[in-house]
Amino acid sequence: AVGPGPPVGTPRRAPAAASVVVRPGDSLWAIAARHLPPSASVADTARAVHRLYAANADRIGPDPDLVRPGTPLVLPHLDPQRKDPS
Repeated sequence: AVGPGPPVGTPRRAPAAASVVVRPGDSLWAIAARHLPPSASVADTARAVHRLYAANADRIGPDPDLVRPGTPLVLPHLDPQRKDPS
């Protein structure tokens, strides 16, 4: 059975952002690839890496090739079908 929803006018909470913790040996490419479907192309993975770095540049620093184990990263939406905003 489904109960009544929240009262009208009740603000909805935004969903919590997904996150991932960098593991030893990880790269942004490896993290992105783990969160994409097996059918994702190399171009899809490259776009996902860009999104991942953009969402975490303040945590990673100026070198996206250097991600430190134990660093928590925000995991943005990496769906290869999603278009970048123009």
